[in-house]
Amino acid sequence: MGLKIGICGAAGGFSRSFIPLFQAHPLVDEVYLADLRAGPLAEQAAQFRIRRTFASLDELCKSDCDCIALFTQRWAHAPQAVQALKAGKHVYSAVPAATSLEELDELVRTVEETGLIYMLAETSYYRAQTTYCRDRFLAGDFGRFVYGEGQYHHDMAHFYRSYMRSNGDLWKQFASFPPMLYPTHSVAFILGVTFRRMTEVSCFGYVDDDPDGIFDADLSHWNNVFSNETGLFRTSDGGMARICEFRRTAHSMMDRMTLTGTRGCYQEQPREEGVLSNVFTWLDFPQDYGRDGTIPYAEA
Repeated sequence: MGLKIGICGAAGGFSRSFIPLFQAHPLVDEVYLADLRAGPLAEQAAQFRIRRTFASLDELCKSDCDCIALFTQRWAHAPQAVQALKAGKHVYSAVPAATSLEELDELVRTVEETGLIYMLAETSYYRAQTTYCRDRFLAGDFGRFVYGEGQYHHDMAHFYRSYMRSNGDLWKQFASFPPMLYPTHSVAFILGVTFRRMTEVSCFGYVDDDPDGIFDADLSHWNNVFSNETGLFRTSDGGMARICEFRRTAHSMMDRMTLTGTRGCYQEQPREEGVLSNVFTWLDFPQDYGRDGTIPYAEA
């Protein structure tokens, strides 16, 4: 018997892309939808021929679904995931997982206590360049990790409508969500390859002064004035990483990664038709390169 998947936040634009994917999955028998907004929920259900809908996460947790997929507000994921897990449901969550270490601790404890599955659905983990580098890294082609760069540039112009749809007249209070509370698209380019952790950080922010007034400390729900943030991280394997999360930038959307090891490196080079990605490895060079004072392959 197949799985029953309940999608919470089902009336949003993001979840609309996942409903047909779950419906098409060979292990899924049925998809349920849940949202606080009755009108958009009914429209979504009609469009995708969904039989069962629910008016809240509370109701969905009481249903017979096996798993709950969270496509709700960025700051709501951790407490909602904990609620679903305690209700006996596996959880598939959009990013970020949480907005504080306390929330993350509770989430991990709940997974351990319930024995259920929690999955963070981070896009960059599955991007072609990340998958390619992960395979090469696991094969030893990079050697030890030295340095990496992860960049996610996504201008606010793409976010206005979603915040308006979700928060109504109060949308500006929530549109200033701090970029470094949502770093997964860029961090995944590094951690999705090395499977290590970030242990230290020094971060800088760009104080926003756009006329839209979104990043105003007095207006912001988070008292946040930074639309763009860059952090230099130490990684648990002794390496370093520069992470950029930008929300006010000439790039409408850009993802980019660089990875450097002791024996190989990866970098993306822009071209007119898209991106040319190359891995440069130095596996042909002797292990004792330069140690005896000579330079291999040098001209006589």
